[in-house]
Amino acid sequence: MDIEFCKVSSYVGTGTTSAQTVQKLIGLTNNIKDRHVVIVEDTIDSGFTLDYLIKDLQKEKPKSISLCAMFLKKANLQVELDIKYIGMTIDPEFVIGYGLDYDEWGRNIYGLWINK
Repeated sequence: MDIEFCKVSSYVGTGTTSAQTVQKLIGLTNNIKDRHVVIVEDTIDSGFTLDYLIKDLQKEKPKSISLCAMFLKKANLQVELDIKYIGMTIDPEFVIGYGLDYDEWGRNIYGLWINK
């Protein structure tokens, strides 16, 4: 098993996007052809970013792509995604803490909190 990181973004700062504007900031360095790929995501919101990423990864011809998310904001989901593993479905609010931030704020807060 290998662990690979990529960075894809569909928002800047505190905003989220309802448009399909996605930017790949850091791509993969390893070959994923004929390999099983698991995408691990903290929060799935609109789904545009993951839809973009999955289509981009499919060009590399992996054996399979599975999607795992800690949080799913089902009310905000605007594209169809086959999410194999979901930690929990949450309301469409911004969650901070334990590495999740709101415009670089709250990332180091102990616990998970709704930013209102």
